[in-house]
Amino acid sequence: MSAVYCSSDLGAYKALGFYDNFGAALGARNAGLLPLQKIADRGQEGLKEMSKSVQNIRKINPVGLVSGKAFAIEDAKAATQLGGALALDGGKVVFAHRDKAVADHVDLERALQSLGVSV
Repeated sequence: MSAVYCSSDLGAYKALGFYDNFGAALGARNAGLLPLQKIADRGQEGLKEMSKSVQNIRKINPVGLVSGKAFAIEDAKAATQLGGALALDGGKVVFAHRDKAVADHVDLERALQSLGVSV
């Protein structure tokens, strides 16, 4: 990996067209049902991973995530930001994925294949 971009003001996310507010702009139905569908599609493995994630949620504390201050609104906004992935070859985007909801993760095999990397 040659470069990773991030920004504490979420400007990089906005510039790349990534969704905020858990993907609410795509509709409440999408933001609520898509993660459940993704989990169901993975069967027992998906349910097992979801259960493990729920147990770990108590360990997560978004306070200070981007602001470094306690109870800052910037941290609450950052916690709802969805991400994505872009693969570039010579400055040209050859693969793009923008998460549409929580659990809508990039297909890494497709991303690598777009770069000519066999998996």
